[in-house]
Amino acid sequence: MDIAPYNPDVAQTGIIAGEPNAVYHANPAVSSTNLKDFSEHPRRFGARLRGEIPPQAATDALVFGELVHAVCLEPETIGERFYDKGQEPVRLTAAQEKAMWRIAHADKPSPADARKLAEYQAMVDASAHFLRENEGKQAVSVSELERAQAMRAALLENPDTAPLRSEADPAELTFRTPVNEKLGFALQ
Repeated sequence: MDIAPYNPDVAQTGIIAGEPNAVYHANPAVSSTNLKDFSEHPRRFGARLRGEIPPQAATDALVFGELVHAVCLEPETIGERFYDKGQEPVRLTAAQEKAMWRIAHADKPSPADARKLAEYQAMVDASAHFLRENEGKQAVSVSELERAQAMRAALLENPDTAPLRSEADPAELTFRTPVNEKLGFALQ
C-alpha cells in the first residue's frame, strides 16, 4: 500500500504521512483508544462520540505523551505547543495580593508601600504577559524534554524503525479506512 502525504484539502484514507496530531484527534474516525473505551464502558463511549461528554483533562502522562509525539514526529511544532515550566514567573501569594489591594486603596501610601505596590504590579504584569505569550501551550520541564529527546534518539538508532522514517526526518503515519457502511464509521 502506498503512503500518501498529508493533504488538508482532501478527506484521506489509507496510509497518510505527516498528518498533524490535532487533525488526527479531530477526525471523527474511531481510533484504537475509542475501541478500548468502548470495550470498558460502551455507554460512555457512545456519549463521548456524540459530544455529550467533554474531552478528559490533560494529565501529566498525557502531556508527556504529546511531548514525545511532537519530539519524535513533529519537532518543528515544539515551540508552538510547549513551554518550559521553569520559566513561569513568580506569582503573588495570597498575603501579597491582600497587601497590594490594601496599599492600592490607601489614601496616602508611604514611599515604602508605593515601592512595594510597584513591585507587586510588576509581578502581576510579568505573569499576565507570560500567560498571553504561552496561551494554549502545555507546560513541560527541561528534564521531560530531555527524556523525550532521548526516546527520539533511541528510535532513530533502532534499525527496526527505519520503515517508519522518511529520510532522516521521522514522519507520522496514520492509517484510516473509508466509512464502513454496516458500522457507519471509519477506523484510524
